[in-house]
Amino acid sequence: MTQPRILLVEDDPISARLSTNLLAELEAEIVHVLTGEEAVELFEAATPFDLVLMDLYLPAMSGFKATEAIRASAHYESRPIPIIAVSSTALMEDKAKFLKSTGFTDYINKPPRKDTFAAQVKKHLSTPPKPTTLAWY
Repeated sequence: MTQPRILLVEDDPISARLSTNLLAELEAEIVHVLTGEEAVELFEAATPFDLVLMDLYLPAMSGFKATEAIRASAHYESRPIPIIAVSSTALMEDKAKFLKSTGFTDYINKPPRKDTFAAQVKKHLSTPPKPTTLAWY
């Protein structure tokens, strides 16, 4: 199995370092960017990623808008990948409705939990994403 590539989109340096440390057991290549714009540009230009971890509230372009742009890109159409929302905000009463309406594959609360974070990501690295419908944002 080749080394998975994960795009980590996180503007908070402490959260980025914590996420990177917790993902160490996956032996993945982690590429970290600070903004939604950088994420979209890198996704379209770089070697394909296997998964995106997307903070929701980023400067300028939100994680919602960046996810929408990534899902609309030709790279995504040729090779769909999981995009996981990561946020400290308690977002929803109905997780399934949130995921369907935003285009995210899954949602992880911040701060990530040491005992479950890598396992949640690993699950998505081995499972192809389900098609999504964007209803808003």
